[in-house]
Amino acid sequence: MDDVEAGDVETVVVHEISRLARSLQDLDRTVSRVMGLGATIHFVRDGLSFGDGNEQPMYRLQMQMLGAFAEWEARVKQMNTREGIAARQANPEYHHGPAPLGFEKDDGMLIEGPQYDRVVAVLDMVQKGELSKRSAAKELDTSRRTISRALDRDSLYGL
Repeated sequence: MDDVEAGDVETVVVHEISRLARSLQDLDRTVSRVMGLGATIHFVRDGLSFGDGNEQPMYRLQMQMLGAFAEWEARVKQMNTREGIAARQANPEYHHGPAPLGFEKDDGMLIEGPQYDRVVAVLDMVQKGELSKRSAAKELDTSRRTISRALDRDSLYGL
């Protein structure tokens, strides 16, 4: 929007309406704002364009209907996520997700796994700058994101 406001953008291209806004009110406000700044907005999948002078009255109705469905879909996803979390938490077998790198769970309690010492050694090398996160991830057969999370929880590893 900063680029639109600065006049650096003539046309905003969006794949589909749900990628621009999650509520009908926000969608309408954003489209009006773009048009008010003299730019056009085009929704590729839906074949709708606004601000180019070629829009038809039916386009606004279609946009609002598609926006309403996008809002409904977002709310259903939120509801499903909340219900899924509640169901997992109600299950006595649920112990708050997978164990951190190098650990295992025993009845919900973290215990050092068979690779714990190796994980600590590799994390220590990364923390000292002797090994990159990429190399550490490869060494431990995990992702760089997992390495970063482990380093953020350095007290777990005595680092």
